[in-house]
Parts: sequence; structure tokens; C-alpha cells
Amino acid sequence: MNDRVCLSPFCGARTTQRVQRCPACGRRMFGRDEIAARGRHLVLLGLILAGVVGSVVWFWSSGLLPAVAGEPAPSFRGTAFEARALLFALIALILTGVCFTASGALMMAGRSSRTPTRAAIILFAAALVAILICLASAYLLRDGLN
Repeated sequence: MNDRVCLSPFCGARTTQRVQRCPACGRRMFGRDEIAARGRHLVLLGLILAGVVGSVVWFWSSGLLPAVAGEPAPSFRGTAFEARALLFALIALILTGVCFTASGALMMAGRSSRTPTRAAIILFAAALVAILICLASAYLLRDGLN
């Protein structure tokens, strides 16, 4: 079984021919061993991302969770909306790490990893949007425009 697979999250073409480029999208094709090696890297990357961001949430939870509930928190100077946006961004980043881990595990097992990869991309984009909203809110409050 010498399947070659395109790892593009939007293509995923397979072929048994020994080709370097995907016939559908033109990206590089990978064999089973190459995919398993990349899967191990993705598992490690996902675990590191989820662990680091999870640690940040754990250490900030004493100041961030009361602010999310609208209670005064001495260690968080933002609004409740900003606290919710920041918490959403951090949770989305943790879930991005979980999706990367799942994608890598599927790659190591020789299965398609397009669905968790797409989910990771969407969650990462949602985290970036939440962070931008939080920064814009803080900027508008600082200038008194809000």
C-alpha cells in the first residue's frame, strides 16, 4: 500500500502513483512514512499549545473569572466584555491545540486528518478575532470613544 496523499486541508487527493505533486491542486504529495513523521510533530505541537495556554488560563483564572462574571477583580483592569473575549480566545487556542493533537494522531494512524485540521484553522481564526476585538475595545475605552 504505497498511497500518496495531499495534505492540503481543502484537497486531500490520494493516488497510488509515485508523483511528487498533487494532480488536483499542485501541492506536494506525501507517503505513509512522511505523514506519520508529520503526525508526530503535530501531536507534539498540539500538546505544547494546549498545555501552555491551559497553564496561562489556570494562573489567570483567579483574576479573569470574577471579571467575566462582572465582579470587580483587582488583577484585571478591563471590562467584563474584554474578560469574556479574552477567555474565549484562550479557550479557542486550547481547542486549537486539541484539534492539532487529534489531527496528528490521525496522521500517525494513516487516516485522513482534514476535519480536525479545518477545525483547528477555524478555531485559530476565531481566537485571533476575539483578541482583536478585545484590543479594539481596550483602545476605544482608553481614548474615551466608547
